[in-house]
Amino acid sequence: MRKLLQWIFSLDLALWFGGGVYFSAMAAEELSNQLSLSQFGHVIGILFPPFFTLMAITAVVGAILYIVIGRTSDMQSKSYTVGLWLVLFSALAALVNRLILLPKVQHIEQAMGPLASASSAELQQFGMWHGLSLGLHFLEMAAVALVWLCFSLNTSTTGRNSA
Repeated sequence: MRKLLQWIFSLDLALWFGGGVYFSAMAAEELSNQLSLSQFGHVIGILFPPFFTLMAITAVVGAILYIVIGRTSDMQSKSYTVGLWLVLFSALAALVNRLILLPKVQHIEQAMGPLASASSAELQQFGMWHGLSLGLHFLEMAAVALVWLCFSLNTSTTGRNSA
């Protein structure tokens, strides 16, 4: 059962980290290069809600699995504890992005209308909230990568100890 949970957790981390990095670093960049600013804003506005929902779901599932695996495997190392704090931070970051920051950014977008007609104050406010969301997302991805490292250290250690 432990191996199955570890496998599911690894898949969750791969989707969480891979999806986050792919969308943020590759897909968004390619779309911004291929579309006008107005088209890009429209497409990203459509993609953000399901993207942040995916990040939040994989974050919560990942946090639960990390805790369950740690408890059932009796993990008590420092790297497990660091991983636990990192996975909890990452899950919180994903939830804050989905439940607080995304609705705020969407509200600002609706109020300002098309980018071409937005005032500089509206653009500044949008940029601030969007930047905060993006920065939190990048911190989340860095923490997820470290969770993966902590998890790998613990599973290799517990695998040797249980053999």
